Amino acid sequence: MDAQNDGSAEAILNATGLSIGKATAASANLDVSGNAIISGSLSVGSNNSPSSGLSIQGSYAFSHETVSDNTTLDTHSYYFTDSSQGNIILQLPPAETSQGRKVCIKRSNLSGDVTLGGGLIEDASSLTLPAGKLTSLSLINSANIWRIVSRYDADSIISSRKVFHALLDESSPDSPVDSVNGVIGIHKNMASANIGVSANIGLGCDLDGDEASTTGDFITFEPGGASEGIYDLQLFTLSARIYPRTPLHTNHQAIIKRGGNETLNYRFTLNASDMKLYLRVTFFDESTLQTSTTTVLTPGQWYHVVGVHDGSNLQIYIDGVADGSPVNTGGRALVQGGDKGLDIGGSGGGTQNLNGIMDDIRLYNYGLSAAQVLQLYQGTFD
Repeated sequence: MDAQNDGSAEAILNATGLSIGKATAASANLDVSGNAIISGSLSVGSNNSPSSGLSIQGSYAFSHETVSDNTTLDTHSYYFTDSSQGNIILQLPPAETSQGRKVCIKRSNLSGDVTLGGGLIEDASSLTLPAGKLTSLSLINSANIWRIVSRYDADSIISSRKVFHALLDESSPDSPVDSVNGVIGIHKNMASANIGVSANIGLGCDLDGDEASTTGDFITFEPGGASEGIYDLQLFTLSARIYPRTPLHTNHQAIIKRGGNETLNYRFTLNASDMKLYLRVTFFDESTLQTSTTTVLTPGQWYHVVGVHDGSNLQIYIDGVADGSPVNTGGRALVQGGDKGLDIGGSGGGTQNLNGIMDDIRLYNYGLSAAQVLQLYQGTFD
């Protein structure tokens, strides 16, 4: 199918998929005002194209299947529920054999409930999606658990909660503790005198900001085994109280970080070169997005800093107030952190270590609202 055969644009539809644009095209764009269902692959533009874009105003699905009662979702990535059915039960593939698998379920005017079973979903063996509540649900398998990536009109079906809390109130030489999961952390390279120092709301940890991997201070939590993925998050709120000092290097200084280079789930940093906060995430296609603040932090001053991903946008807050512009993530699934731990105030590589004091580190598995972030800053939200 040639939409325009004049050397500037081309659309080809065949058994292998849909390709729009060619190597010599100045630009290639695809606009769809209705719904798009594609069984093969979709490619817009080329490596030589200065600009290319895909815009779908309706919904889209790849490799889809319409399903009815008692169907096992073991073949495709996208499923549409049969509108002629009442209540239906869908079986997810066993979680222990589906690591990294992604599934999206969309309702088609279904009058009854949809119950998902067959694998551990969040904290339960099954999940019921009430009639009239859910229009779309996306899940991903991480650490042998099906986790909800994005949901629409389904806020009542998942436990939105705090998933990590380290007050850092321990006196030397006691280890830091995640009070939510009972995971014992490690003070890496930290002198006893720097543990349990006076902080913003009690005691905290004083990090030296040294770049050397063998001497630079940071804190790490490494659950390992079956609990390895408990700090992998899709939606999140990252919260910390920090007292930055003048940096000893020009790299990003990690406040909270989960994952390595290709498995960077999320990274919340204070950039030593401009003293602005940055929030960065990596998606499953290995693309990345980040947002930053306009405010420049002043060394020698306490700040409450928060990074939020609510499933739609990345947003940073300083002392309870949104700072910088939100960045839209398009509801895409984030990569998981692999075998890397949750690092606080630096990382094992030694090039992202923070020079300053840290206190009251928290993670939530959902995006707090602006009002909730303000309450968190004021100390009235748990």
